[in-house]
Amino acid sequence: MTRRPRLAAAVASASALAVLLALLHAWRDLDYWNYSEGVYALTSRLLLAGDDLYGDVVVAQPPLMFLVGGAALALEDSILWLRLAVGGLQALTAALAAYAVWRLTGKGLAAAAAAALAMLTPWAVHEHGLLTPELVGAPLLVGGALLAARTGLAPAAGLVLSLAVFAKLPFALPALLVAVAAADRRRCLCWLAGAMLAQGAVWTAIFGPAMWEAVVVAQQGTGLRTLKQVAEYGSQALWNLLGLLLPAIAAVFVLHRRASDADLLRTCAALAAGLLLTLPTMAKNGTGINVVAPIEAALVILAVTGATWAVTDEGRRRALQGATAVGFVLLLAQTASLFLAPENPRPFLRPDASAGLGPTLQTPEVEAEVRRARACPSGVPYSGEPYLAFVAERPIPANQPDGFLTAESSSLRDVLTEIRADQPRCP
Repeated sequence: MTRRPRLAAAVASASALAVLLALLHAWRDLDYWNYSEGVYALTSRLLLAGDDLYGDVVVAQPPLMFLVGGAALALEDSILWLRLAVGGLQALTAALAAYAVWRLTGKGLAAAAAAALAMLTPWAVHEHGLLTPELVGAPLLVGGALLAARTGLAPAAGLVLSLAVFAKLPFALPALLVAVAAADRRRCLCWLAGAMLAQGAVWTAIFGPAMWEAVVVAQQGTGLRTLKQVAEYGSQALWNLLGLLLPAIAAVFVLHRRASDADLLRTCAALAAGLLLTLPTMAKNGTGINVVAPIEAALVILAVTGATWAVTDEGRRRALQGATAVGFVLLLAQTASLFLAPENPRPFLRPDASAGLGPTLQTPEVEAEVRRARACPSGVPYSGEPYLAFVAERPIPANQPDGFLTAESSSLRDVLTEIRADQPRCP
């Protein structure tokens, strides 16, 4: 591709991302979708205020996400700004996905389509703008896959991939697979291992051994879901990934010889495989289906690439082209249902599912609850959801945002006692 078409494709992708980011941000508004968002937003605020994370404050995840959240809140302490900042990270992930597609296909139109699709996959929309480790880690993982495909950038790839691990520990698996698939495997693995050890030492020096007790021991203490629950979660995840899987598989196994950059196809395939292998973490009580969000980002690269190759394939593989078209129609129909009927989004929900996975509260309801919370006496802990406490700027019982972990983990009984003893509360 010459310089002028390349520039046109970059401008088209950037414009699409800016428009989608603005539209999705306006659509989300103050709607309350995810319990964890409030927990992580409150924890980021406490970090910014100088509270002792992993010591006095129970924390369920490694520190990177809270540093990102704290940095955003340092600029403006509001939920809308925080959501816009996280939405910006999603746009960055989409831009990196578009760049990967351009390198694989050489098609500017395919790259622009990948940019838009990465913002509009079902769980990217469901989780849009919510401060979670999945959305913070996604651009690091995709960026790491891009860097790992270049021999001279192996050290940078290892460093970037190591950062993703300290957004969420299970990301160690896709990071490792990408490093194994790297153009310079040995150097990438060495830098990944070295950077992880260095980060572990730095974070331990800052937060103490209590960090590991929280993100490993306390997390494991929440127990496992029943087999029925695991089956329900797994089938929902696979239902939402179905539209991307077939063209992605075609790109890797059927049409891979058309890749303009074979090393990049290998690292992107390794990333997708590694993220798919994190799906079993949903068996742990507390891990949600939102783990699908970064998997979608990785699969978009392969799916758009596979679709592009299928359309231009000399053999005109009609069956593959038709299946790819059906997959994308299903994918976009799932996303559309989130906009059209968020309380009971179908076909976003798997066919046999009961209603669920929509917003807990919509914006008018959130505003009403926030007014109630702000009417409480000054200094009295707020007894409601962490998200509402964050928006209303209310204190919470025992200054512990993560009510789920403290209630469910067998290693945090003393903290749970402190929370229950913090009385009176309002409302």
